[in-house]
Amino acid sequence: MAVQPFSFLDLPAEIPLMVYERLPITTRHHTYSPESDHGGKIILVTKSIESSILALCRIVHTEIKPILTEKLGKLHAEPTRLIMDHRATQCRPFRENVLEGVKARIKQLHSCLGMPGELSNSLDIVKIEDSALTSFVNRFASSIWRGASLPSLTHKPHKLHICLTMEEPINSVEAMRISQILEYIGGRLRECISTLTVIIKPSPYKNRAVLPILTERAMEPNSAYQVAAWQDEEDRAEEWEEKEEF
Repeated sequence: MAVQPFSFLDLPAEIPLMVYERLPITTRHHTYSPESDHGGKIILVTKSIESSILALCRIVHTEIKPILTEKLGKLHAEPTRLIMDHRATQCRPFRENVLEGVKARIKQLHSCLGMPGELSNSLDIVKIEDSALTSFVNRFASSIWRGASLPSLTHKPHKLHICLTMEEPINSVEAMRISQILEYIGGRLRECISTLTVIIKPSPYKNRAVLPILTERAMEPNSAYQVAAWQDEEDRAEEWEEKEEF
């Protein structure tokens, strides 16, 4: 007697639904190391859902679409996350190439989708020849521009969270410099994001000057950023570390 081949569609309806609901959310790190005397690196944290199951057949596509839409909606609501070594904040390539490249890419998306309203005319398109930088900039810009991927095509600026790491002792003068650069980042991306939140990761070094100085600057009128505490280490790992969660 011939054995009938297994068919996913022959399973009881509740089993495929359980599979759909447990599609993993994958967190990945994308690293860019600017060529600079300062050193340091910038890590973009992205989250995604494997959607290839949509291509199985029309029935599966119809069944899973509402569940996938809900999951994607939750991802769209999350902030864009960057992990930055404090040395990378002082790199000219980051300020001149990454920030300006991201703004230019968002301007292109804005123009291609015919969104109402225009971003500032000062956002000139930046030509980038470095393929690694181009890839990083495109991912960064797409992460900020999540609203454009929604069915309504309604652009809603997203929050940007920067986790600041410190791999060496920092004095008060350097802390002031970091606060100025954070103001610069928030100011340059003001048209693209709603808020910039800086989270200072605890350091093995006694960098006691950093948090008070950054917090004091953040409390000034019209500050371009705000400061949040690093809460529980395990909770932060849930947001920032590479993993697959179900």
